[in-house]
Amino acid sequence: MAALKELWARLLNLDHPTVPRAHVALTRLLALCWVVTGHIGYVRAVRLPWVPIPQALASAWPFLPVAIGVPSALAILFSTAVRKGALGLGLSILVALAGARAEFAYNRLFVAALLIMVALAHRAPLPRWQVAVLYLGAGLDKWGEADWRSGQTLEALVKGLAEFGRLWGPGGHVGAPNAIAQALATAPHAVFWAGSWAVIALELALAFGFALGRRWALAPHLAFHVALALLTGGTFGMFFFAALASSVLVLPEDVPRWPAQLGGALALAGPWFHPGLVAAFGLVLIAVATNARALRTGS
Repeated sequence: MAALKELWARLLNLDHPTVPRAHVALTRLLALCWVVTGHIGYVRAVRLPWVPIPQALASAWPFLPVAIGVPSALAILFSTAVRKGALGLGLSILVALAGARAEFAYNRLFVAALLIMVALAHRAPLPRWQVAVLYLGAGLDKWGEADWRSGQTLEALVKGLAEFGRLWGPGGHVGAPNAIAQALATAPHAVFWAGSWAVIALELALAFGFALGRRWALAPHLAFHVALALLTGGTFGMFFFAALASSVLVLPEDVPRWPAQLGGALALAGPWFHPGLVAAFGLVLIAVATNARALRTGS
């Protein structure tokens, strides 16, 4: 029992001698999501690496991410080796991506980039700049695409969702009726044109907000990803969880209630996508009370 209490205390403690609290919180949220969603133990069956490798290594390759990732995740969650754990988990994801071309996904690459930025950052805001680069690239990419500027891409997406249904749902109900998309599908084209430009403006604004560490970016950032998840009925792999977890990066270190804002949003969204997330983000909410009380009392 004493050992369990010690592990519990370590999990909830965000203080670290060399790593900022926001980076500790981000890394632990990413590790929790990676574990709870099952990514940590997912062994890729497709042995098709990006470069030719010997057959013996090809056969063992799918298990390397698990061998590296599990101890790294435990180090993140229950020890002070946050930066080493972040580097290990980030590299395990890169190994998985390199070992299976069919399994490559940018959402996993984003998680790996955030973790590696934490490992390299020390006290520099590298993870926050990583998020800023993501939104800058996304906004400029949409700006440079004629079909997106005209609203045609967004309209096709919404109408496709209205016909196909949810991309994911409680219990994995792919194709379940998507009421939000069905309601929007009958809107005039002007709505999709305006929505397209609103998304471009929002992503560029978020790039600016994250680059400078502005707290005003928190609310539109959370609202954007929750709205996207509700519209599509999917998480796009780890992207939904990684994007929401990165919200801590725009909050100042001396704000005692910041985990309540993030933890509440994640806890509300969690049941839509994975039952286990309720328990995982419950830990974050408990950490809120513990750390907020300690900061208020100066202990």
